[in-house]
Amino acid sequence: MTLQETVEQFKMLATLQMPSLVKPSMMVSSELEDDYALLTYKLPNPMPIDELIDEMEDQMELILLYHMVPSKDTEFGHCCCSYSNPRFEHMFKLNSSTDEHGMCNTVDVTVYASLEYMCEELRDELRRISTKGKMLYDRTESKVLLDFF
Repeated sequence: MTLQETVEQFKMLATLQMPSLVKPSMMVSSELEDDYALLTYKLPNPMPIDELIDEMEDQMELILLYHMVPSKDTEFGHCCCSYSNPRFEHMFKLNSSTDEHGMCNTVDVTVYASLEYMCEELRDELRRISTKGKMLYDRTESKVLLDFF
């Protein structure tokens, strides 16, 4: 399956499974690269990050990778990431971060061309983000690896 076909499959699936987070009318941009596609969706109603994480956790296919707070002194920059369980044969992750009011306005979706590339990218992101602030939740790298094997 080509990356473009994988993106189209994601759009159909996500519209049915996560209509409050991802649907065609909410897409504001898309970029297609060699190994992944980046789709940005504008939330119709901005929400606090805890509410967004709850929405993600309500999806049985999604696994929370992390929830990070850069500083307890600001509402800006809190971020989270969830990824599709590879056992369902889908290859995507969702990222969001808060604005200065502590609200998430957009969800960035990365759709991957291969599970190998997705696994490596998740591990790299987890390592990179863990140095940026306090992790309220982070999945261990070994658990991420186990999800893929």
